[in-house]
Amino acid sequence: MRISDNEKNEIVAALQRLFKNDREAESKVESFSLEQLRQVDEMLGDRDINAGFRIALRNQIKRLEEKGQRLFESKIRAIYIIIGIAIAVVSGLIVFYATKG
Repeated sequence: MRISDNEKNEIVAALQRLFKNDREAESKVESFSLEQLRQVDEMLGDRDINAGFRIALRNQIKRLEEKGQRLFESKIRAIYIIIGIAIAVVSGLIVFYATKG
């Protein structure tokens, strides 16, 4: 979903306040989605590439991407644990019934 120019300007303003160490802006920036931040980054293009708020934007994008990656890896680990438990239970039942007879 595309965001409006007003929303993009609001995000840039929040990032600029964050760069100036405004703690209220920190919670505002964290409320933006990864997609919104990517659209703002795309809108800015090659402008202000070394500006502090632009660095803050890229850092926030990186944090959200890493958070998504960690969540994905956690789900994979949980699936592996469930599969391991299921294999252990099935193996145990096979051994139990094989030695019972």
